[in-house]
Amino acid sequence: MMYNSNDRKYNFSNRPLGFHYGLITKEIEALWQGHELVNKNKTEPKGRIFVSKAVLLLCECRKSRDADHLQNLVYDRNDVDVERWLDDVRHYPIPIPPYTFDVHTRKGKKYGRTKEEFFREEYEALQPRVPGLFDDLVPSQSSNLFSGSDQKSEPL
Repeated sequence: MMYNSNDRKYNFSNRPLGFHYGLITKEIEALWQGHELVNKNKTEPKGRIFVSKAVLLLCECRKSRDADHLQNLVYDRNDVDVERWLDDVRHYPIPIPPYTFDVHTRKGKKYGRTKEEFFREEYEALQPRVPGLFDDLVPSQSSNLFSGSDQKSEPL
């Protein structure tokens, strides 16, 4: 697949992988560039290792058709009456869950939310969670039930 045109290369590495592995396209591009570099001015093809690594990376990735389904089954078919959905939300608003008010929002800052809380809560919410290189840096929740964060954090 790496010998196809650039458009096909990007299609191959991007579409079925969905948003789960956003960096894979860059990795495939880097492997393509390495392959092209070692083959520059060569009469015999070189650099099978680049192709092999690309194949292995793509095999290991989780696959998803979410982008295609959204594009073709929602946008293109016009089956969704977006205006009706918006009217419904305007008439029956959905309350914003408290967890959305974190250190990145004015309301979260007002209530003393911290980066430590944000990193811990986001880390703990990952499902499924795979081990990361920096997991040991994620602040653990205090063992003292009443200590909370560095700043006072009130319920939202």
